[in-house]
Amino acid sequence: MANPYRDLFKAPGSRAFILAGMIARMAIAAGAAVLGSAIQSSRHSKRSPQVL
Repeated sequence: MANPYRDLFKAPGSRAFILAGMIARMAIAAGAAVLGSAIQSSRHSKRSPQVL
């Protein structure tokens, strides 16, 4: 069975389109990671210090 994506990659401009999509997804993932880190650090700073 032939690879079904082979025909898609043969189309002119498809590689640039796929690369642009990959870069956009990386930017979204990085933004989500920064946002999650900021939320987590703000939650930890609101807690009172624990005495051991």
